[in-house]
Amino acid sequence: GKELPLTNGDYLASVKNIQNLPLISSEGSGRCWYSMVFRAAPKADAYRLMPGNGFTIEKRIFTIDGKEADLSAVRQNERLVVVMQGNIQSSAIGHPLVTDWVPAGFELENPQINGIDPTTALNWLKKQSAALHTEYRNDRFIAALSSSGARGYFRIAYVVRAVTPGVYSLPPAKIEDMYRPYYRAVSQLYRGKVLVSANTVAASAPKKPANTGKLTERDFEAVYTRPVGSLSRYTITQINYLRNAIFARAGLDYERSNPALYRIFSNYSWYHPDNKSSASVYASLTPLQKENVQKLLAEEKRRGGGLVLADFYRVRIKALSEKDLERYDRHQLGILRNSLFARRGVSFHNEEYRRIFSYMPWYHPTDVSSAEIFDDQMSELEKDNVRLIQKMERTAK
Repeated sequence: GKELPLTNGDYLASVKNIQNLPLISSEGSGRCWYSMVFRAAPKADAYRLMPGNGFTIEKRIFTIDGKEADLSAVRQNERLVVVMQGNIQSSAIGHPLVTDWVPAGFELENPQINGIDPTTALNWLKKQSAALHTEYRNDRFIAALSSSGARGYFRIAYVVRAVTPGVYSLPPAKIEDMYRPYYRAVSQLYRGKVLVSANTVAASAPKKPANTGKLTERDFEAVYTRPVGSLSRYTITQINYLRNAIFARAGLDYERSNPALYRIFSNYSWYHPDNKSSASVYASLTPLQKENVQKLLAEEKRRGGGLVLADFYRVRIKALSEKDLERYDRHQLGILRNSLFARRGVSFHNEEYRRIFSYMPWYHPTDVSSAEIFDDQMSELEKDNVRLIQKMERTAK
């Protein structure tokens, strides 16, 4: 057949009724194949006018302590509990499926990732219906209710977190028979808007050091000749530079092991590399210099959760082996694995991860999900490293 230039998007966009689409014909003698893609969203009134059949369903949203949530005054990072309840009215229904779309600006608290279902700890939340299967997707929550307990009243709940400031609509919840969707019902449409306000200060974020500028000649001189004092004014990157500068002043050659440090130290008149062994250079240091190295190293590890910047760098740029990871315990492996997601902007619920990564110059949290990062943004090398670290975590102490 002959390929037809069916790219008149302006015309197709103007078609309001699917019955009025243009006819396609071919001038050739062979067969003609074509495809069309349609995107549509129902009007709000379509939900309001949709009649129920075999079910009733109600959707209510509460604060984490059980009070009715004010959706016009939600704070960023606030958690809310979505409760869906109703009745299964027809005895012919065997496979009830509840689906609830999450408003833009929110994300689900997935117990499969966090390791705990937060709804089980809420004393005010009454007993929930048994579910054969639940899914926490990027845009919706799904629960397949047990068919054995399907008759009569049902209740199911999940937790969401507000992550992105803005004004959003609240979609309704739906219940249907999975295999006979003419049995269905939709919750009442919420006519208002959901307003998420930004937090001006993150309560758990550590205070940034006052000095974030470049290190001076005086800084490098001080750590080499005098006892190290308070390090609070330095960033974790500067602390790393100061520690390595002690080795550099003593002659360690970074040209092959760390080209970035080599370029930095080559700008200073005191850098004359003549030794490629860090162990021998460390042995040549004075007691004061060794003490400063240890103090700088301890502070870098304190901020990095027991790790140094080189550890975070290595898991990002190198195809790891099990031998590379044997030195780390389970806790450190978890930090390293999550650092690959942190570099892409994941916002963590884990307070320790938020604290550790807030020290890193490359961490800029967004509302992107870890699933999106792994599926769409990570390189194959990074994905392989994530899988290997997960494997090592299972057996590490």
